[in-house]
Amino acid sequence: TYTVPGDLRSQASSAREVLSRVPFVEVSDDGRVTLLGRGGVVLRVNGKDVSDPSAILEALRGGAIAKVEVTANPSARESAGNNAGIINIILKDRGAGSYTISAGIDSTGTMRASGNAAFGAARLPITILPSVTRMRDKSVVQNRVFLPELGEVRSERSESRVSGTSASLTMDVNAKFSDSVDLSTLASLGHTVNQKSAVIVAPVEAESRREQGDSQYTFASLNSNLRINVGDISEFTISGLLSVNDTASHLISFGTGNSMLAVENSTKISSVSIDNQTSIGGGKRLDFGLKRETTRVRERQLQDFLADDWFEESALFGGNWVSNAAYTQFQAKIEKFNLQLGMRWEERRFERQDAQSDRSVFDGLFPSLHLTYRPSKLEVMRLSLTRK
Repeated sequence: TYTVPGDLRSQASSAREVLSRVPFVEVSDDGRVTLLGRGGVVLRVNGKDVSDPSAILEALRGGAIAKVEVTANPSARESAGNNAGIINIILKDRGAGSYTISAGIDSTGTMRASGNAAFGAARLPITILPSVTRMRDKSVVQNRVFLPELGEVRSERSESRVSGTSASLTMDVNAKFSDSVDLSTLASLGHTVNQKSAVIVAPVEAESRREQGDSQYTFASLNSNLRINVGDISEFTISGLLSVNDTASHLISFGTGNSMLAVENSTKISSVSIDNQTSIGGGKRLDFGLKRETTRVRERQLQDFLADDWFEESALFGGNWVSNAAYTQFQAKIEKFNLQLGMRWEERRFERQDAQSDRSVFDGLFPSLHLTYRPSKLEVMRLSLTRK
């Protein structure tokens, strides 16, 4: 567990910058998160899965984060395809009527403004996190390229400018209906607009090419968890996720046939899962659960050769990923040992949009074993065996 410091640097930075300071965690400029050098990390906010990690990491401010929990050895409950680790961002529990506002410019010239507001009654706390980012970037690259056909080394120079604006709104709502029933929901909505221009001077006969384009990216997600306690020994959790991402980009190139390329793609994820945790006494627990997830992917390309007054449109890719999974795991604590045994069955298939017969199917069993030994408060020994 990593606790976010209270200094001004940490409070004003983005969640991406906060994560980059967590031991064994690395975050690339495009928001890709790795743990111990491995990708496929599951990102959560207050225990709820995030469908678009890069957007959330840029929208959340460090001042809204209380701590970061890192799990390097996930249990059988997690997907076999995403078992590199779990990072759970815990937001600060602010009292009703509190708010914060922050703004600043980082070393790259990016301007950020964000806020955090909490209101509502004790049984219905609501936290709202708005964020606006304005970015300007200029880069110049000079390369030396060897041309074997000419036997010469020539220079290639490129200069590019990128500017963009992104705005997002994240809302966390927790409704407590009774001591045994509560509902938590995390909703996010964001939009990003980027403009880019570049000048490239090629090494052959000083040929130059100029490019300009724009891209727009919109995302929306809704994740809800309904928790029901049955007595003091059993707990059911019903979770639902709906996420939609849309991207459209246009690129016009001058000096190479005056062509324009437009690409549009969208991703829609919907899932539902049911989990149960049952205490069977003596420090032992038995868990089981079911999950179904569908991911719809669409991509369309439009290419227009302006000089020839001719265009081509094609659906490059389209189809549905369908995933079904079931798991069970047993946990026991015996003196200084903590044992966790798990088994997960997972089936994944891909169905193309344009050909029902063209599909790929994958299924398998994934056992896991995690053994922890604590000889003292300062010493921990772990043994983990997991099939991926």
